Amino acid sequence: MAVTISVEPDAVSNASAWTVTSTNSGETNFRIKAELIIAAATVAVKWQPAGTLSWDFKNILWELITYTTIDFDSLNIQTTNTDSYKSYTVKFTEYWEDADNALVTGDDDTSSAKVMYKVDCTTFADYNLSADDEEFLTERPSSNKIKIGDNLVTGWTNWSGDNAYDTFTSSNRHISSAIDSSASNFGICYTNGIGTLAIGDVIEFYCDFTKNSGSLPSISLIEKPGGGTALSNSETLADGLNYVKLTATSAIVDTRIKILSSESNEVDFSMIKVYTSRDYNELDYLGFLTEEASLRIDYIRYDVDDSSLGASTLSTTSIVGDRGISPVSAILFSHASTQVEKIILKMETATPADRSKDLTFVRNSVCWNNPVRIEWLNKFGAFDAYTFLDNYDEDRSGKRSTYKDTNDVEQILDIENYQTIKAYSDYETKTNIDWIKTILDSKKVYWIVDNVRIEVVVTGISQVKKQKDRVKLALSFRKLI
Repeated sequence: MAVTISVEPDAVSNASAWTVTSTNSGETNFRIKAELIIAAATVAVKWQPAGTLSWDFKNILWELITYTTIDFDSLNIQTTNTDSYKSYTVKFTEYWEDADNALVTGDDDTSSAKVMYKVDCTTFADYNLSADDEEFLTERPSSNKIKIGDNLVTGWTNWSGDNAYDTFTSSNRHISSAIDSSASNFGICYTNGIGTLAIGDVIEFYCDFTKNSGSLPSISLIEKPGGGTALSNSETLADGLNYVKLTATSAIVDTRIKILSSESNEVDFSMIKVYTSRDYNELDYLGFLTEEASLRIDYIRYDVDDSSLGASTLSTTSIVGDRGISPVSAILFSHASTQVEKIILKMETATPADRSKDLTFVRNSVCWNNPVRIEWLNKFGAFDAYTFLDNYDEDRSGKRSTYKDTNDVEQILDIENYQTIKAYSDYETKTNIDWIKTILDSKKVYWIVDNVRIEVVVTGISQVKKQKDRVKLALSFRKLI
């Protein structure tokens, strides 16, 4: 073949440099057209004359790549990271002119499929794919703190009307029940009271649910037993781990969580007793890289005495483009009989076989005053997060652009006002401090306020106090208002 690709990037890379050769390069007005193709569409074209048959598509591809963030209200136990890479091919076609100056189209060659990641690490091979190596895409330390509110373990009661459902049994804090509903009857079970709610108050609901038969039931808030009318949004439970956010649509004095089967069939289900929390809960999202078509993340839970409470597995998900995101949240800290104080996560294949280093998350019991949650894009193209936990300092500043009108009177052209924040960390080790300081290198930094990401500009990090081998930092940033 006249056109041959002699230099090309790895199948998975953060670079895109190419060189081709041709046996026709000595022809009159010889040149080669390189077409960058994504999803069967040509998105860029570059021409090169003979003697300089090299191309670099990195900058073009990087401009086309964005980042995947997660909806805070969704439960994505494991999801593909579809925005942080591009799959592409490059097609090379040669042209020249014959003795009559007519255009001649020669041979062409199309590359194999490539994947481009937008990562800043100098040596991508450190996080490249290999036969036995998967990685969490983070610079965070191996042990991390996460704020998880103390969980209220609820009790359950049957509310059987007209034989609405079958026997209901419980063992320890595990529920087993069969709801037998008909066209005229429905099956309900509900929790004990979880307090008084005002309109707009939110209850987060965590459970591990297994449907053995029938259809999946729904869940909502009600006013004490006997009333059955839903006083919140109603959500359908799913098999496996569930996170549901229920918002009160009316004031509720004696709030109960209700599970309802309204269809004319039997629903046989089992679940760990529900954990609810009205406290502040953090979400951490771990990006990861794998060569496996499917991967699972295992986690081991530990109690306050550091005794293992057993291992669990997050749902195995097919990974597209070798990259995914897994959340770390209160749902992983639930257990049938005790409060979980620590979890250790690692990636495994279904065999299973360990495929990554371990990452530890420890429940942070420190009382927080106006916590400032910061999320930033790390050099591996995923997001890290940290909470600055002390009361923060706030200031307002701004600038005005002015001009003089025809009467030489100064007029305001534009006004920019900023909210300036200085947030303070806990006393951290040098390892943690080095990780937190990577915020300064990030191209995307967000302040998380009421589960909304607000992009900010970081203006500095400084040391404010020191206790023995630990340091407290101050992070300064601003946002437009």
